[in-house]
Amino acid sequence: MDKREMKKHILFQALENYFQIIDTRFSEGQYYDLSAYILDKEETDITHSEVKRFRDLLLEMVGNAESKLK
Repeated sequence: MDKREMKKHILFQALENYFQIIDTRFSEGQYYDLSAYILDKEETDITHSEVKRFRDLLLEMVGNAESKLK
Protein backbone atom coordinates (compact mmCIF):
# COMPACT_ATOMS: atom_id res chain seq x y z
CA MET A 1 0.00 0.00 0.00
CA ASP A 2 1.47 3.33 -1.01
CA LYS A 3 1.32 6.53 1.05
CA ARG A 4 -1.64 7.95 -0.89
CA GLU A 5 -3.78 4.85 -0.38
CA MET A 6 -2.79 4.67 3.29
CA LYS A 7 -3.92 8.29 3.73
CA LYS A 8 -7.38 7.37 2.39
CA HIS A 9 -7.70 4.52 4.88
CA ILE A 10 -6.60 6.71 7.78
CA LEU A 11 -9.02 9.49 6.84
CA PHE A 12 -11.95 7.12 6.49
CA GLN A 13 -11.20 5.36 9.78
CA ALA A 14 -10.76 8.65 11.65
CA LEU A 15 -14.00 10.13 10.31
CA GLU A 16 -15.97 6.94 10.91
CA ASN A 17 -14.67 6.59 14.46
CA TYR A 18 -15.42 10.25 15.20
CA PHE A 19 -18.96 9.92 13.86
CA GLN A 20 -19.58 6.70 15.83
CA ILE A 21 -18.32 8.25 19.05
CA ILE A 22 -20.46 11.36 18.86
CA ASP A 23 -23.51 9.57 17.46
CA THR A 24 -23.62 6.97 20.23
CA ARG A 25 -22.42 9.02 23.21
CA PHE A 26 -24.00 12.41 22.62
CA SER A 27 -27.59 13.35 23.28
CA GLU A 28 -29.27 15.93 21.06
CA GLY A 29 -28.44 18.67 23.56
CA GLN A 30 -24.78 17.70 23.53
CA TYR A 31 -24.78 17.89 19.73
CA TYR A 32 -25.59 21.59 20.18
CA ASP A 33 -22.55 22.02 22.44
CA LEU A 34 -20.24 20.09 20.12
CA SER A 35 -21.50 21.80 16.96
CA ALA A 36 -21.19 25.22 18.59
CA TYR A 37 -17.64 24.43 19.71
CA ILE A 38 -16.51 23.21 16.30
CA LEU A 39 -18.27 26.05 14.45
CA ASP A 40 -16.88 28.62 16.94
CA LYS A 41 -20.32 29.88 18.00
CA GLU A 42 -22.07 30.37 21.31
CA GLU A 43 -24.33 27.46 22.30
CA THR A 44 -27.25 29.88 22.48
CA ASP A 45 -26.63 31.10 18.92
CA ILE A 46 -26.60 27.74 17.16
CA THR A 47 -29.81 26.64 15.48
CA HIS A 48 -31.41 23.24 15.13
CA SER A 49 -30.79 23.46 11.37
CA GLU A 50 -27.06 23.98 11.94
CA VAL A 51 -26.88 20.98 14.26
CA LYS A 52 -28.69 18.81 11.71
CA ARG A 53 -26.46 20.14 8.91
CA PHE A 54 -23.37 19.40 11.03
CA ARG A 55 -24.44 15.79 11.59
CA ASP A 56 -25.51 15.29 7.96
CA LEU A 57 -22.28 16.78 6.63
CA LEU A 58 -20.17 14.62 8.90
CA LEU A 59 -22.05 11.53 7.72
CA GLU A 60 -21.55 12.65 4.11
CA MET A 61 -17.82 13.06 4.73
CA VAL A 62 -17.64 9.51 6.10
CA GLY A 63 -19.40 8.22 2.98
CA ASN A 64 -17.12 10.19 0.65
CA ALA A 65 -14.02 8.89 2.42
CA GLU A 66 -15.32 5.32 2.25
CA SER A 67 -16.04 5.61 -1.47
CA LYS A 68 -12.39 6.46 -2.16
CA LEU A 69 -11.13 3.20 -0.69
CA LYS A 70 -10.25 0.46 -3.16
